Amino acid sequence: MPAHHFTVVTAAAFLLTAMAAQAQSLADVARKEEERRKATPEAAKVYTNKDLNAAPAPSTPAGGTKDTKGGLGGPSVSGHTEEEKRPLCP
Repeated sequence: MPAHHFTVVTAAAFLLTAMAAQAQSLADVARKEEERRKATPEAAKVYTNKDLNAAPAPSTPAGGTKDTKGGLGGPSVSGHTEEEKRPLCP
């Protein structure tokens, strides 16, 4: 029975030592993090929509003034002619 008590006491001492070492290292990490945060510069400027200018108007296509809206019989924005858009059944 005394050997069993010795094992339990040894294990308890080991666990308490490990917990104390871990707590101390956690405190060290906290101090280092506090120092790091104090050393970092102020937060950068946050840009909002008010800070941005309006987007410029789109330029004309490279091909000139080609009608991209479709028109009669020509291809539409989707690339299909009016005839292709008609339903198959009347």
